[in-house]
Amino acid sequence: MATNQIVAFYNIQKRAFLNWPAAAVLLFLFFAKGLVWAQTYVVTTNYTSTGFSPNESQDLILGYVGTLTGPTPSFTGTATTTAVLTDGLVPGSPVQNYWIEIQSGNVLTYNLGALCTISSMEVCSTWNDNGRSEQSYTIDVSSDGVTWITNFISVAAPKGPATTPSDLDVQITPANGPSLTNNIQYVRFNFPSEENSWVGYTEIVINGTASVSPSAPTVTISNTSLTVTNTSANVTMSATFTGYPLPTLTWHFVDTNGNDNVLPNQNGTNITILLVSPTDAGNYYLAAVNSQGSTNSANCTLTVVTPPTQPVIQTVYSLNAGFDPLNTTGDLLLGLTDPSIPVPAMTDGSDNGGVATGSGFEAFASGSQQTFDLYGACSIAEIDTYSGCASDVSANGLQVDQNYTVSVSTNNGATYTALYLVKARMSLLYSAATPADMQVQLTPNNGQPLLASNVDHIRFSFNNDAGNNNLNVQYMEFIAYGTNTLALGIPEILTDLPATVIATQRLSFSLTVGAEGNPIPTFQWYAISGGVTNAIMNATNSTYTVNNAQPSNAIQYQVVISNSYGSVTSAVSMVVLYGVTGVTNTIYQDTFSRTGVLVGSSPSPVNTGNANWVGAPAFSTDGSEVNMTPGTAQAGTYPNAYLPFTPQVGHVYTLTCNIEALTGAAQWLAFGFAETPITNNYYAAATGGVDWILTRGNGTQYQLFEGPGTGGNLGGNLPAADGTAFETFSLVLDTTTGSAARGWSMALYTNGVVENSVTGAWSPNPPIAYVGLGADAATGYFQNFTLTDFNYQVVNPTLTVSNQSNGQLTLSWPSFYTGWTLQSNSVGLQASNAWSAVSGSTTTNLIPISVDQTKTSVFFRLLAP
Repeated sequence: MATNQIVAFYNIQKRAFLNWPAAAVLLFLFFAKGLVWAQTYVVTTNYTSTGFSPNESQDLILGYVGTLTGPTPSFTGTATTTAVLTDGLVPGSPVQNYWIEIQSGNVLTYNLGALCTISSMEVCSTWNDNGRSEQSYTIDVSSDGVTWITNFISVAAPKGPATTPSDLDVQITPANGPSLTNNIQYVRFNFPSEENSWVGYTEIVINGTASVSPSAPTVTISNTSLTVTNTSANVTMSATFTGYPLPTLTWHFVDTNGNDNVLPNQNGTNITILLVSPTDAGNYYLAAVNSQGSTNSANCTLTVVTPPTQPVIQTVYSLNAGFDPLNTTGDLLLGLTDPSIPVPAMTDGSDNGGVATGSGFEAFASGSQQTFDLYGACSIAEIDTYSGCASDVSANGLQVDQNYTVSVSTNNGATYTALYLVKARMSLLYSAATPADMQVQLTPNNGQPLLASNVDHIRFSFNNDAGNNNLNVQYMEFIAYGTNTLALGIPEILTDLPATVIATQRLSFSLTVGAEGNPIPTFQWYAISGGVTNAIMNATNSTYTVNNAQPSNAIQYQVVISNSYGSVTSAVSMVVLYGVTGVTNTIYQDTFSRTGVLVGSSPSPVNTGNANWVGAPAFSTDGSEVNMTPGTAQAGTYPNAYLPFTPQVGHVYTLTCNIEALTGAAQWLAFGFAETPITNNYYAAATGGVDWILTRGNGTQYQLFEGPGTGGNLGGNLPAADGTAFETFSLVLDTTTGSAARGWSMALYTNGVVENSVTGAWSPNPPIAYVGLGADAATGYFQNFTLTDFNYQVVNPTLTVSNQSNGQLTLSWPSFYTGWTLQSNSVGLQASNAWSAVSGSTTTNLIPISVDQTKTSVFFRLLAP
């Protein structure tokens, strides 16, 4: 184990810190009760790869839970509460849930419970390499939590040798005397700039003695009764307490059945129910315990009422292991799918055990819909929806909080009427559930038997999570209980197929038949080609869709609709296909051929839409590049710049940039697509980059991420690394795959060679709104930033006249339409029976025509096969 002492000396005249490589003294003047006294400290740094055993003999915060503000821990394996920092366990590597991700901008505060004398402090960190173990923070102290002595201690402990794992132990002790300070009750750690945006911390120890005698706790609750409206937001109950050592506080909830439940992670003096449901009604009390005794507060009785003017009662149930087996008796949606976007998991009769994995769930993007045809007039008595996630206290765990509008149609889907806007959040009882699962139940209010009558279609229109975190909710099942009131009998076609459908090559087309029946009918689509009729595999909805139309799809189609009473067959529909040609255009090209700050300037020479760069004003151009030369970047800064960009379905976008990174290890340069223009910690942030890369100045390593943020790390190494040369990176975003909601693809090319590609990378597709550049405390250069768009444009079957001479002319048409028939008509356009085929026209796209001088008007047209 290596040891190093980092020395800080406080210069009273210049009020600045100077760092020296040997032990020294920090002089600090403290004014208390008319006395002035000087205090000194020494920071000792230890390195190892096997962990530490910190001195906790007089730990004032052992078992305490500190208050963490700022970015929420979200990296895989991190603990989600600060309890891990005071549990006495210091593993020698980032063991799952035994370390916590402390990010740049976090502030951690501890209440010691009484005025104390602090004798020493110790902080431990770890990571599986030496890229995220460096400690950097300041420590403030206060006697009352209001007036603070800021920067009382400053720590800038560098990382140790490149061991695997890399563990760092920082000890803060008095340089002379028995203590660091006294008369302190609050200690605050500020983390303004963490190595590589965040560091894995494992333990914090504050040793010392308290100035008060131990005493048993007392608790007083502020209100003993509250009455609130169903779906009310931010309902708070609070209490005060006394006692030392600082008591452990635990809120309890006694439900209407008399069950006493501990509310997980509710250990403060107040609790807040974010959105109230009838299941939240009951008694709440705060329990306090320390080494001297225990006590409970009086009850606060919460009553939840639904106003008589509200026709729907929303009730939320929360569990941590799913709700299976579900009651599917009378479920009108069972086995149905949205014909346009079929998601069988939503109506398969199971909530997938409450786990959002595999094909058993769907994270619906905001603005998307699911519409169900009930094939008859139905009475709806209740609607239930189920959602779930890994944990509702992590960043993506908020995807359990439902937010959608349910609407109904009574005129075969022509118009819809909103029935209810659902907003639901997990109850406090399950705030730490793994997984976290929710059922929202909609029932009639005021004793009415039905939510709606004569309903033939139900539609769910989705918004982002109810917690306003811009996240897609992960739904598991939809249920609508009711009865089909249509008379039993053979299905009836309400809207038949059109005779002809015009489709475009490489795009999708759909054929839809409107029908009703009781029992609910089934569908089977057929393809008719060359006089042969064949059933189409898996084409069993009222809508048949082809996602990438090709000439082989330009045939006839028909559907047979059946139930136990018989069958009915639709009309035949002919699909006519129009061809396309590929077109490339440049959206942005910036050669940085100007000098000055990048943000606020315009890309040149190509700037579609007259956009300006936005972001943090740290990047500068030198006439040929964005120049981040050595010395211009400070550790922990995140310069970045963005241009607005919203992808459209059916396009292939290529974002290219030449990058030379100079500094390596934990520092990097990055570029790519992004969701939001974050001005700090751009690409690593959870709502930052998608389809993006970072590259390091060691000349060998890059990392490709699906995103958002560091999600979907695809890794990578440069095949022909050269730390002194530019690498040309090209990121491809392909929106021709999948749909608007999900299934877009991505790829990375380095110096023209494909490095990685992922088909159907996202479900749902990310809300990309920018392209940009970013950096993490790195230096280097960016050159020639370019965004291009490739898409297909329709080539119409247009006749062109050429080579008119000597009584001859030539008629031609695009080669895609070879096989179509050229027809002529010398009678008149109104004579529909006068059209005749031009011999030989079906095998070519070029026909010579002899001009018949005896005809005053001759018309020509192309006829699809």
